[in-house]
Amino acid sequence: MKNRKQSNRNKNIAISVVCALLILALIYGIAYSTGFVQKSLTAVKIGDYKVNALEYRYYYTDAKTALINEYGTEMAANGVNFNMPLEDQFYAEGISWAEYIHNQAIAELTEIYGMYGAAEEAGHVMSEEMKASVESYIDALTGSATSQNISADKYLNQTYGKNIGLDEIREFVTRRYYAVDYINKVQAEFKPTVEDLKAYYEANPNKLDVVSYNYYHVNYEVAEGNDVITNQNKEAAKLIADDIYARATDAESFAEAVYEHASEEMKAYYEDHSVTHVEAGIIREDAGVIAEWYADPARKPGDKAIIEGTNKFTVILFHKRYLEEYNSIDVRHLLIKPEAAEDETDVDQVLAVHQAAVDKIEAIYETFLAGDMSEESFTALVMEHSEDNADEGGLYTEVCKNQMVDEFEDWCFEEGRKPGDHGLIKSEYGYHMMYFVGENRPAWQVNAESKMSTEQFDAFFAEKTEGQEIKTNLFAMNMAY
Repeated sequence: MKNRKQSNRNKNIAISVVCALLILALIYGIAYSTGFVQKSLTAVKIGDYKVNALEYRYYYTDAKTALINEYGTEMAANGVNFNMPLEDQFYAEGISWAEYIHNQAIAELTEIYGMYGAAEEAGHVMSEEMKASVESYIDALTGSATSQNISADKYLNQTYGKNIGLDEIREFVTRRYYAVDYINKVQAEFKPTVEDLKAYYEANPNKLDVVSYNYYHVNYEVAEGNDVITNQNKEAAKLIADDIYARATDAESFAEAVYEHASEEMKAYYEDHSVTHVEAGIIREDAGVIAEWYADPARKPGDKAIIEGTNKFTVILFHKRYLEEYNSIDVRHLLIKPEAAEDETDVDQVLAVHQAAVDKIEAIYETFLAGDMSEESFTALVMEHSEDNADEGGLYTEVCKNQMVDEFEDWCFEEGRKPGDHGLIKSEYGYHMMYFVGENRPAWQVNAESKMSTEQFDAFFAEKTEGQEIKTNLFAMNMAY
């Protein structure tokens, strides 16, 4: 009797345990299916901030999508199969593509939360413009869902996985945009004075000075395992370099000497004497001994040298080193792009789509000429018709040389250009209607402010985002899916 009672008691305990486990499993299943588990688990801890499994999945998916959009074709050509697990395919030795994407997601999360924390610490309030950007992001997602005739939540589940709906996306995007908005604010508040810019230049002349020079590489072939032939090739190259050096007294004589020594297949290229000439070249300190030579403060016009490198001799003729003191410019433009021809190999079709673009921009230009030809009327036409920068009225401010395509730049910086000038030009992008607004600050000040701003922000960004303690929870990350 005693043993029977004990047996029944054991059975009851076992049944109770099984029931409890079933109840727990049911509760867990419900919690998992509703996203409660994923929202509760910390997948990544960045400093004091906890990133749950769903947010980690959002950033991982975005990193994966960005990678495939930019490099998908190249990845596929190198054997990556997107229908197979990326955990089993390798980016590099010992690192799978999944791990690579994970590292990208963690890097972005670290930066976002670093700046998010800095923004909170500063008491930053998100701008109305950035709030509107959040709504535009959400509208784009719902628009994509509508175009596929499915609900927004279903579309997001298909894109990011289960339990990520509009509420979660809005939370993640708002946090991200809050950080970005603060970045914009910090950058916009940097306003150095002219005296600040002068002091920066005095401390960093190599960052703002530019140089004018001619150069030519005389290459020679290395005969593997045959030092005699290699030395013969080297001596022949040195003789050519010596001759160019001896004859070069200015840009023209330098180019002529190069042309005479050019191989038959390269003579057509070197007929253009400008190809050996560098004007307003930045001082590239990473260019080694060549940069050391032309950046030497003692360098003077007419200096020349032969610099020996790996399998080549470089002949270089120095003209001048200077600060770009010409004025930057402000300009508006209206762009009409030719439509794509159905058959790009059909000359008649290509000519037809270009003629249609010409007809369109000429009609717009006629409308402008028939009006008061003011900047305001030009801007109105841009906002109505342009395929570039329409929201800003086609305005580009503080444009410096070597920023725009040649045709655009040539028109802007043509000698005698004055405010109110207008006209039509063609570039590789299409057909432009131009309006010259006027001159702005000297180019060197524009460049100095850009470099100062970048350096200052990079230091600030590093301070706020680097050195944070990062902890990852593999279990929670796996639970994200």
